[in-house]
Amino acid sequence: MALEAKGVVSITPPKEQKIVSEPVVPASVRLQASVSAFTSSVEETDDTPNITASGAHVHSKTAACPTRYPFGTRIRVAGKEYICEDRMNARYREGNYFDLWMSERSSAIQWGRKTIEVEVLP
Repeated sequence: MALEAKGVVSITPPKEQKIVSEPVVPASVRLQASVSAFTSSVEETDDTPNITASGAHVHSKTAACPTRYPFGTRIRVAGKEYICEDRMNARYREGNYFDLWMSERSSAIQWGRKTIEVEVLP
């Protein structure tokens, strides 16, 4: 004798529902850093002054960053966005030091070295 015949209704448990969460987008990180500028001169770089450590050619958004930031990391300095494509000199690789590429030596000298906020973008 089936259970339904006695007035008992079988209940099927609901199907498991997948919980879909939105991907977590990390927030940007702001830090105080020593930011200088460099140009494509052999005196300031090496014997391939127009090629960065990542293999990219220098351009207006090129930045040298500490080794803890992978190549391709985006940073914002003084309202302008840069891309980590080069590395700092070994003595500056572990601290909060960044170096921005500039096409003109006079612009790099005018920039000098500043302790300012750097925003590391997600």
